[in-house]
Amino acid sequence: MDDALTRAIEGRFALEIHAAKQIEQGDEALVWRADTDRGPIVAHVGPAWRSSEELVWVHRVVQHAAARVPQSIAPRRAGDGSTFFRHEGRPVTLFAFVEGEPLDPTLPAPRAHSARVLASLHAAMAGWAGGPRPAGVPGGPGRRGRGEDRPELVDRELDRWWAATSPSLRAGVLHGDYYRRNLLCRRGKVVAVIDWHEAHVGPIASEVAWAAWEMAHDDELRFLPERAASFLGAYGPGAPSLALAVPLIRVWLRENIRYALRLASYEQPIEEGYLATQLRAFVDLGLHTP
Repeated sequence: MDDALTRAIEGRFALEIHAAKQIEQGDEALVWRADTDRGPIVAHVGPAWRSSEELVWVHRVVQHAAARVPQSIAPRRAGDGSTFFRHEGRPVTLFAFVEGEPLDPTLPAPRAHSARVLASLHAAMAGWAGGPRPAGVPGGPGRRGRGEDRPELVDRELDRWWAATSPSLRAGVLHGDYYRRNLLCRRGKVVAVIDWHEAHVGPIASEVAWAAWEMAHDDELRFLPERAASFLGAYGPGAPSLALAVPLIRVWLRENIRYALRLASYEQPIEEGYLATQLRAFVDLGLHTP
């Protein structure tokens, strides 16, 4: 964390930073853990193309969830009441640091608890009256046209199924990226759900299915249906059946692949090896029959 960013954070949040260590550098964000005179914090520096209107909406969503589900970690407010500021064009948000390890999906207890937490989040957001997510910066990777799909992604039967099925699925506010690295655990339980930056309004069943997928594939993205079924059962009423979950997973996976390809076109780094594995998983799931 450079001196200018350190001073900007200290001035806006009335704290003193003693030491900072970068803990993540992903495709979009830079994240630091910092020790301060008011306890440890996390400083999240997002991409310049994420609009202020989006961030305001996302932060309101997290605050709404945090008032009802303790695992939701709301952003800190600065002295002027704001929840982020821009430094060199990039949005900076502070959060309380929560001690924990990323969820291990091979362990039944945290896997089941993550399903119950997700059900609680969806229930908490049922009262959301803040409308859909605002548009992002024009031309940003999340808002560009899809363009022509790679041959592996072309599936007209899936397209027809989604067009017929999606209108009947109940919509709500979704976390948008509910997977192991965004779920911090201690003693077999989820203690924090972090990184809400992909939150949006969409079909709830789709997020439940995707979370089941994240808990039910191995390192090579091979699907483990028994593990997925156990996650869906732990979520409880409202979870899609395994038969419904599989095509929902494929729809979400295809969108993730498309998004990665848009990032590449926006000169953002992507892992080509992982992209190839995702493409293979999309095709393999199409052959899976529960």
